[in-house]
Amino acid sequence: AFAGAKLPGADLAKSELNRSDFTGADLTGADLSKAELARVNFVKAALAGVDLSYSNLARARLAGVDLGNANLTGAYLFLTRLDGTDLR
Repeated sequence: AFAGAKLPGADLAKSELNRSDFTGADLTGADLSKAELARVNFVKAALAGVDLSYSNLARARLAGVDLGNANLTGAYLFLTRLDGTDLR
């Protein structure tokens, strides 16, 4: 329901968004800290500078995503797909 959404800088901290589809969405600089993001599809989403600290990204798909300057401190990444993801 969020595919292609424009949400730069959005405050989504502590949100429960399991199984959501953010394909191609712009979440640049958004706060997703402590969010429930299991099985979320972030393919080709803009996530530069996003705060994913202490979020649950189990089985999420982040293929081809720019995570430059993202905060992943304490994030749970069990079976998270990161192929082609820029982590610089």
